[in-house]
Amino acid sequence: MNKNTHRPSAKALSWTRYWRSGFQNTCFFADEAFSVESDWRAFFSEAATGAKIIDLATGNGALAWIAAGVARDSHRDIAIVGVDFADISPADLAGVDAELLQLVAFVGSTDLAQLPFADAEFDFASSQFGFEYAEESSALMELRRVLKPGGKARFLIHASEGVVHEATTQRQRRARLMLESGQIIPLLEELAKAATSASAPRVAKIQKRISAKVDLISRKFKQLPADDLVFELCREAKVFIAAVGQVPAIELSARVRHLAEEVRAYTLRLNAMQQAARNAGQMQGLCQSADAAGFTLSNYEAYHVDGQQVGWIFKTQASD
Repeated sequence: MNKNTHRPSAKALSWTRYWRSGFQNTCFFADEAFSVESDWRAFFSEAATGAKIIDLATGNGALAWIAAGVARDSHRDIAIVGVDFADISPADLAGVDAELLQLVAFVGSTDLAQLPFADAEFDFASSQFGFEYAEESSALMELRRVLKPGGKARFLIHASEGVVHEATTQRQRRARLMLESGQIIPLLEELAKAATSASAPRVAKIQKRISAKVDLISRKFKQLPADDLVFELCREAKVFIAAVGQVPAIELSARVRHLAEEVRAYTLRLNAMQQAARNAGQMQGLCQSADAAGFTLSNYEAYHVDGQQVGWIFKTQASD
């Protein structure tokens, strides 16, 4: 089956931008980091020598690398393929383990409903905060096609009741705030315009307004994680202020346009995450859809970390 060759959508481009930035465990976006590696290692440890694993919506390969680590540590010959809707290239990122890289093949720009693989090619399928972005019915049918009879699938799926969803909602609100009149992005746009017209008094006035805004934001959101977008924009704003007079005005204008695009892409991703999140009723519907697509033993359960739900675990198996 041929890879999808249509022009990438804005959503696909926003994720490509994200993955090319080097992020790994993406979509958690909870305000505290947590690890699910031990549970995934247990799942991948079921794969015997000769098995093939497909990681759906792999991103920069967070799960694929875990699977490769299990294969190496257990001295098993296991083939691992990671596919994603975005144009990914995890092998080009810094810090990639060259030894593990030999065990994983990555395929980008691939719709989960159009996988470029043979029938009954894989023994296991995994996905972490990714499968739920696909069109459910067609993606399930395609997964059933590429899984061998008896092949197992395990997905971690966004939960609309979970802390990740709530953190995502709050981050989206803060990101949108940065685009509103009088906030960081419009102020930087105003500064770039003033620098272009060489209006020194006006430049100085806007620089003071931006500095005051940065201080206000830093105090207001000081309890947030250091990776929150508002802090990144504050850092960028300080660099921007210092660059006026040192960098050509045309470069300042280009830089602020890039920042605005980054924020809009960020909000688009978060919106997609919110829409992908599922409640218990929808998870039950996923089980029913899986059974209708040729799976069996489909079930789900809430997944908790430190007493808080961070998602759903969905498990199923291809019928014999």
